[in-house]
Amino acid sequence: MLSFLKRLIPLSKSDKIHLLLKLGKVDFIEMGASDGRYFRQLLLIFGHLKTPVKIGIGVDNDPVKVLAAQKKGFRCILGDITNLELGKKKVRFCSMSHVLEHLPNLESAELAIKSAIEISKDFIFIQGPFFDEDKYLESKKLRFFWSNWVGHPLHLSSDMLIGIFDKLGVNDYRIYVRIPIKDSSDPSIHSLKSRRNQFDFDPKVHPPKAQVTFTRPLWREIVAFARLSDNVSWEELEKVHDGMVLLASKDQGKILSLKTSK
Repeated sequence: MLSFLKRLIPLSKSDKIHLLLKLGKVDFIEMGASDGRYFRQLLLIFGHLKTPVKIGIGVDNDPVKVLAAQKKGFRCILGDITNLELGKKKVRFCSMSHVLEHLPNLESAELAIKSAIEISKDFIFIQGPFFDEDKYLESKKLRFFWSNWVGHPLHLSSDMLIGIFDKLGVNDYRIYVRIPIKDSSDPSIHSLKSRRNQFDFDPKVHPPKAQVTFTRPLWREIVAFARLSDNVSWEELEKVHDGMVLLASKDQGKILSLKTSK
């Protein structure tokens, strides 16, 4: 199917991108790049690295989005993020920003992470919605709006990520959470009666919700790194976002901490 879809992409642009990869000129790959909307963010949040980040490419399985990204001037090619087939150790890092939750199952997420590790030299970067406390919220007749999206079939938790990293033999990873949610007044929280595919809570639009002060730590986002070489330090990686709180860590094969919200 992908071989057919590739005919829809201007070969000249795709060939140039593949040539950059072969020549080792690409710094990072954004997996699930969509229309390129996150490229500038990645260049910004990784701009502090000691070795500057200059050139990135996007990979997406939607030809319409790939063309849209190319028209905006971004380097983007058609591909399957669960099987990149772009070679081994070709870029410094791969990013999977709010993409894994869109995959159909945990096996697909594992394949995507494995593919990212294979092509990356220094590290991989993952961020996405926080799903760890879905059951706790349900017990309060509440839920995160992102936990009720048709487009989020995989509710990837920190425990699932740890399991994937351990299965793949990753010996140097850290998982963080960020942006705390203290109570149900937060706009990310909805009643279980809210319809699917909603965004922030609006009392004029959505069913009323219970007023609850949470007794367990809830967060808006999860962030994870697998460090693959000594070319980048944890000190550098931890500057990606302010206010990140360490949830789980395995450095050089030794578990340093495992903080859970259970």
